[in-house]
Amino acid sequence: MLINDKREEEIRRSQNLVGPHKDDFIFKIDKINLRTYGSQGQHKTFQTALRFAEFFYLKKATGKTPIFLLDDVFGELDAYRAGKISDYLKEVGQAFITLTDFADFSFLSRGPEDFVIRLNNGNIKYV
Repeated sequence: MLINDKREEEIRRSQNLVGPHKDDFIFKIDKINLRTYGSQGQHKTFQTALRFAEFFYLKKATGKTPIFLLDDVFGELDAYRAGKISDYLKEVGQAFITLTDFADFSFLSRGPEDFVIRLNNGNIKYV
């Protein structure tokens, strides 16, 4: 279906009806459908792997280093997976990561040039 075929209906509904954002991709791990049988940790790990792939693709395609953002990716992960992702962050250089649980972020690999900004009720604290 061509995008122009649905243009009038999209305008009437004020929403997109066709396009790549409507595509359903099927991702598999060892030939098993991730959406159906993947754990929350597997879903988060896979989403993070896609973010890394997107980052490196854009870096190669543009010749510029994009900003790397991860939003609360560690919430559903066990310490092993979180540690592996944290270690791989060294490959991207500068990254912005949000966390909602500051009880324990020992899994986060931090070098001397890295720092944490803690925002609590509008107050900023550098950790």
